[in-house]
Amino acid sequence: MDKLEAERVAGAIRKMNMEWIQVSAVEYNPLLDIYEVKCAYKRERGNISRPTDTWTTIFIKSPRQWIDLLTGHRDDFELP
Repeated sequence: MDKLEAERVAGAIRKMNMEWIQVSAVEYNPLLDIYEVKCAYKRERGNISRPTDTWTTIFIKSPRQWIDLLTGHRDDFELP
């Protein structure tokens, strides 16, 4: 991603305000020559957070990767 696109993805994640992902930073990866969104990610699914839940660091490299993460957590969203 270029820097502007990475900042847009980071902004979208922040606006969603979800308990299973948090943006840490937008970082440049010189090996791949792209910007990535560094996030803390909780792999467990479900709406209830537990103290034992573990966070891992992931780097979102494309909007498609972000869409795939959202799709994987679609059961976590409540319909009005």
